[in-house]
Amino acid sequence: SKTERFDLLNNYYPGLKLSVNSSVVLDHNRYAIGIYNQGLFVYNGTEEVAYKGASNSPVKELSSLKISCIAKQNDSIIWVGTFDKGLNRYNIKTDIVTQIPLTVQNTTIKEINTVYVDDKANAWIGTENGLFVQKADGKFLHLDKSAHSSGLSGNRIMAITKDDLGNLWVGTYNDGLNVFNIKSFLDQSQAFSVVKFRPNDNNSSITNASINTLKKDRNGYIWIGTNAGGIDTYNPQSGALHHDVYTTQNGLKTNYLNTLAEDDNSNLWVGTYQKGLHKLDLKSNQWNYYLQGAKEDGNDVRCLFVDHAQQLWVGTNRGGLFKYN
Repeated sequence: SKTERFDLLNNYYPGLKLSVNSSVVLDHNRYAIGIYNQGLFVYNGTEEVAYKGASNSPVKELSSLKISCIAKQNDSIIWVGTFDKGLNRYNIKTDIVTQIPLTVQNTTIKEINTVYVDDKANAWIGTENGLFVQKADGKFLHLDKSAHSSGLSGNRIMAITKDDLGNLWVGTYNDGLNVFNIKSFLDQSQAFSVVKFRPNDNNSSITNASINTLKKDRNGYIWIGTNAGGIDTYNPQSGALHHDVYTTQNGLKTNYLNTLAEDDNSNLWVGTYQKGLHKLDLKSNQWNYYLQGAKEDGNDVRCLFVDHAQQLWVGTNRGGLFKYN
């Protein structure tokens, strides 16, 4: 049987000692890693092939080292969000960084929380001031909080994903979950409206109003990782939202979740806040637990990605980068 083990990659990559908070697979052997206060690193296997720091040469460098999130668009573009100086788009092939200004009513948006690129090359950007999208044609649209059905429930956007029915799912900090039809929004249709989910008393909605992570699995289900309520799920076929499916009552070691990933072996991987990495075998409903030491040992899991060889990469706050095989 295959032995389960984690390699601490800090031993191979001296740069990865700190907070690895974002990562993407670019192609079969290349991946990019965002490290808070250090910049963007691109690797081919174990070789560092590109590095982007921050300086006053905007075409060559990022706007800030305080990276918050990264996302890939096709095989050459990496979006890089920062906590304090907005959004960057890095073209690996040309080695050019473009800083993308986002403004609302003359206010420049500095804090980017998440970027999600959908299958039609629309880049959705979650900020402290609502949701932006750069459409495939390059134009930008913005959606923010409104009491009307055509607005979001809140402006602090923490998580974004798309379902198989053409809807975008947008999780907020403290203001619940929003779902809307992507085409209707991009076309600025008169019929555009947002469905909002907030916690309620009869357990028919989300468990907690702060959504840290959203993951669509291969069956089209949406897994909803919350900030204090464990995991909820949504079945788009039946339209049923299932309340506190997994909590500390039935498998989790904490209800504070940072990130979710799925591999080809029917495992759901759960990155938690200071309770390490959890693996749920969806076939047997069995749980396994990893990285259960201190923060310096990787117990605060910030990002997960599964590469083409089905190896899991685990980025942690203060503990560096781990690879599981």
